[in-house]
Amino acid sequence: RDIFSPKRSWKRQRYRLSAQAEGLQLLPGLIHVHRRKMFQATIRSVENLQSSKSTWPSPRLGAGPPAAPVHAAPGSHLLPG
Repeated sequence: RDIFSPKRSWKRQRYRLSAQAEGLQLLPGLIHVHRRKMFQATIRSVENLQSSKSTWPSPRLGAGPPAAPVHAAPGSHLLPG
């Protein structure tokens, strides 16, 4: 079946496209879409918490702005700045 068939196409009544003069606001857009608190931070260091034989990665990221640490709860989403 063709994915571009009329049954699978977008309905103009349900969607609206608009031109924006300014660039997209990534962080507010992601917060709105995922409905979670997100913080923008700079990645300072990456450390693997698993052994090299493990197939599942568990990284620990040292993140934060240069002047102040990030106070994020476990499970918070951090975006590289």
